[in-house]
Amino acid sequence: MKRENTYLICIATFLLLLTPLAVHAANPFDEMKDQLDVVQDSVDTVQGVVNGIAADVSSLQDSVDSINTSLAGMSHGLNVEVRVDTAYCASIGVQCANHDYTAADSGNHNPIRVFIQVTNHAGAAVNGLDLTAFSASNPFVPAGGGTAVICDDVSCGSDNFFAGTNGLYTLFLDRGPVGNWKSGMYGGSVKVSTGDGKSGIGMMTFTID
Repeated sequence: MKRENTYLICIATFLLLLTPLAVHAANPFDEMKDQLDVVQDSVDTVQGVVNGIAADVSSLQDSVDSINTSLAGMSHGLNVEVRVDTAYCASIGVQCANHDYTAADSGNHNPIRVFIQVTNHAGAAVNGLDLTAFSASNPFVPAGGGTAVICDDVSCGSDNFFAGTNGLYTLFLDRGPVGNWKSGMYGGSVKVSTGDGKSGIGMMTFTID
């Protein structure tokens, strides 16, 4: 009987020793699962960052496309600068032969000289244009005044347009319709259009005494 009890005690002790081992044997799997969960969370975080970068790249590409579109539009634009000389006829210019040799004022409709410089979007001079490339608009005039129009061969003679170098041109404007200038400031623009589809507009202002 004593021997049997001893066997039972040994078996019980052995089972008690196995219990922690069994518990311990299950722990590595739980730990592995926890680690896998951590890895998955990291993967999800990295994926979120990658998605964010992809969105940023897409936005950047849109910006690049927009810049390229703007540059393409700029390549078709011309820079136009305009200066006006209202006292030209006082220099006895041939364009004033059908008028009188005094500066344009409210007592006459003598032609005025317009200097125009034309450059492309890169700042290079645009040469070789003729009068057909130019048009003038003069929507703002003193009260009761007529607009300034490009002077034709009849009013200013055949020397009503000159093409210089470095993109510089000169043409003449007369008061239209027939009548004298009005004292005050005139506001308008000169548009330049080339045969290859490029164009540009420059503001034009001048004052008549």
